[in-house]
Amino acid sequence: LQAVMKSGGKHYTGAITVKALPGPAEMTSRKGFAVVDGQQRMTTIAILLAVLKREGNPFLLRETQGDHGDHYVFSYGPQNVDVRFFRDILSGRNLTPPQNSHQRNLKKALEYFQAKAIDFGAGAQTIADVLMSRLTFDFRVIGTDYNDGVVFETMNNRAY
Repeated sequence: LQAVMKSGGKHYTGAITVKALPGPAEMTSRKGFAVVDGQQRMTTIAILLAVLKREGNPFLLRETQGDHGDHYVFSYGPQNVDVRFFRDILSGRNLTPPQNSHQRNLKKALEYFQAKAIDFGAGAQTIADVLMSRLTFDFRVIGTDYNDGVVFETMNNRAY
């Protein structure tokens, strides 16, 4: 972030690969996607934005729809126990004790950014600007006939 803030330019952050979620288009005006690859980057950015928002920065406004509040989607599947924990982080609710290594890592990321938020000061607006408008991604949508796990493993095969 520091390099992007100093340069004033954009930063290529890598590929985000998603798969369209099934469902009738007439049910929603928004199209849903399952993240196949790039979830760590998106999670880290979401946690940092949540901390900036919680620290009372007026330039980070909560997106709402009626009385329903924030809308966040994070899941490896419908029964994933990490969903509520991550949503609690993003909404600023009190956290329950982490139940697994994924939740411990999410909590560590939150605590790291909370500790850093003290040092952000006036630079918080620049950080938010970088996160929201100067990071660029290669957004790829794969067909619904592909297996998410196979696509992920193939994309991340680092064998030499």
